Amino acid sequence: MYRVSCPGRSECVPLAECPELLLEISRQCYRGDFSLSCGVNEFEPHVCCPRVSAPTFNDQRNPTACGKSIVQGDFYNGLGAYPFVARIGFKNTKTGTFIFPCSGSIIARQIVLTSAHCALAKADSHRLSSVRVGDYDTRTDPDCGSTGFCAPVAINHAVSQIIVHPDYIEGQYHHDIALLILRSPINYT
Repeated sequence: MYRVSCPGRSECVPLAECPELLLEISRQCYRGDFSLSCGVNEFEPHVCCPRVSAPTFNDQRNPTACGKSIVQGDFYNGLGAYPFVARIGFKNTKTGTFIFPCSGSIIARQIVLTSAHCALAKADSHRLSSVRVGDYDTRTDPDCGSTGFCAPVAINHAVSQIIVHPDYIEGQYHHDIALLILRSPINYT
């Protein structure tokens, strides 16, 4: 059997014995993401699996589920490593095209935290209108790893309300914080 050590708080186990990764793999067509592989025997692949069960993102009763990656390890920064990151979209009112010059953090199913200077940005013919989630690599959609493992397609959520810190003053970066309230809840995947 071929085997390598696993980073952080994970251990090398057969894929079938790692429900955290098995669940994610079963949701899509798995073509073999070998960046998670730590070994193989003649029967099945082995993966670096978290020692402590990570909470599922669909468990709304567990507040610690937010912002946790199902992928564990100190050095991994590929697909799934930053599930809380969102891109802030501005729509061109003349052409309907989008640009995404800012980012934010998902803090609840319908709330994204960003900077006030981003939320209040005014560019010719552009207005803040959406939040894009699930977009790790801006060059591709869906995002796919080098081995062919692909994430679900990115989704745009319309912004219904912008709440800026009451003490924010444009041009000064004190209290530079805003909340974007989304029209529909984000489906944690």
